[in-house]
Amino acid sequence: MLATASAKAIISQPRSVVWEKLSDFGNLDWAVGFGIQEFTSEGSGVGMYRYPILSNGEKVTEKLIRLEPKEFLIEYQIIGGNLIESLNYVARVWIEDDEECSHIHWLCEAEFPDDKVESKKSELNLMVQGMAQIFSSQFQK
Repeated sequence: MLATASAKAIISQPRSVVWEKLSDFGNLDWAVGFGIQEFTSEGSGVGMYRYPILSNGEKVTEKLIRLEPKEFLIEYQIIGGNLIESLNYVARVWIEDDEECSHIHWLCEAEFPDDKVESKKSELNLMVQGMAQIFSSQFQK
């Protein structure tokens, strides 16, 4: 069964500045120390992989499946490691702007066995909220 979660953060920076960080899929410097010990990446552009190692030692494999610079949008899939025991996990992240700031949106869809979906919804929501908050915090320095 499919579960969705979303989060939004407001960043007091132009969309182009935020996009520069978001579109650099292989660089997770912004997440080191916030649940990620280290990371590596392989390739470039759509189809590239990044391999974060979590604070518990678990290695996760993420694949960039969509990169749309004109839409300020990326989409990635977790295909190895399992942060929340999902059968399939896809995240779509995009940036909208107004005259004063950028709005980053994180939308995740994860598939769970029917008997676990209810218990996993809150975990998915917390993870998505955390990702948006951690990503946006790099702009508050």
